[in-house]
Amino acid sequence: MRHAIFQTPIGFLLLTAEGNTLKEIRFVHPDERLPRFDKNDPVLNQTCRALQLYFRKEVPDLTNLPMDPEGTVFQKTVWNILKEIPYGETRTYKEIAEETAKRLGKQRMSSQAVGQALRANPVPVLIPCHRVLGFDGSLVGYRYGIEKKEYLLRLEGIIKGEP
Repeated sequence: MRHAIFQTPIGFLLLTAEGNTLKEIRFVHPDERLPRFDKNDPVLNQTCRALQLYFRKEVPDLTNLPMDPEGTVFQKTVWNILKEIPYGETRTYKEIAEETAKRLGKQRMSSQAVGQALRANPVPVLIPCHRVLGFDGSLVGYRYGIEKKEYLLRLEGIIKGEP
């Protein structure tokens, strides 16, 4: 496992790569004991560049960013749907549940199950679980706090006003 720290306006991100892929991004407290930064790692450097673009209000091209987060088939299906939500757009838990059911060949899927998959998302920001809203458009259910979700949505222009 190789690591990098990336500072954002809403906190520090710990990036973790293994092999040739990004495995995890998580918000960490700056006082937390953090692993050594691998400055010459191509996967981590590519991830940092994508995050720099994102936090400058630019849309990073993630098509060549090698992400392989660990999860169940169900979770990975949900995360792949999230990656298809365009920058500056949102979906509801219900819409994600309906698409997940369709892709898995099920009659229906619960929004709560989708919520659990979003909570388990190991690559927040780049797999944009913050773009999923409640059925009425409300800001609900962000593992790292509603204030971070609101910031990210303001950054993308989904919510009006400066982040």
